[in-house]
Amino acid sequence: MIAASYLISKLGKPLGYAVLVLTPALLIFGSLAGMYYMGWSARGHVLEIEKKDAQIVELRLQLVDADANARLVGDYVLRRAATTVEYRTIRERIPYVTTHFIPAPGPADAPPVLEPLPRCIFTDGFVSVWNDALLDDPGRAAAAAAGKKAAEDLLDSGVTQQQILTNHVDNAEIDTAVRQQCTALIAAVKERQGQ
Repeated sequence: MIAASYLISKLGKPLGYAVLVLTPALLIFGSLAGMYYMGWSARGHVLEIEKKDAQIVELRLQLVDADANARLVGDYVLRRAATTVEYRTIRERIPYVTTHFIPAPGPADAPPVLEPLPRCIFTDGFVSVWNDALLDDPGRAAAAAAGKKAAEDLLDSGVTQQQILTNHVDNAEIDTAVRQQCTALIAAVKERQGQ
């Protein structure tokens, strides 16, 4: 109260009272303006932090996806290598099973008698149907059927049993690889969807 009396005596009544009233108002206004500025600035920092947090979450999701993709590729490479080894073993048996046969079972204590396997004739029509069934060229089957005469389909193609069996094993290996890829892809999609 002494400071107020001193101000009023030095500045006079109207100006002294004005200073006494305006000083706290200016202090309050200044404080509010500062808080507003700090609050606005803090809000900007919060938005920046939230943005960086979102970027971190996005990077983590990308790392999880990259890890899942790497695992998927690694699993495929391992399965493909195992399948290649299995089919190599199957191919090694082809010459044996296409060149000899046992005409009739002999006595249990006697070794089996192997005889040369008679040549099997595969006609041009047989080979054509075999190839058309692969549908490498969907229009080829209809064109081949329309363009050949029945007699031409019955000529010896020169294709051997070994070639037919090798072709079948090659196609089966491709089929197995594609089936494994599709199965792994479906499993990965289900895993990502949480099923």
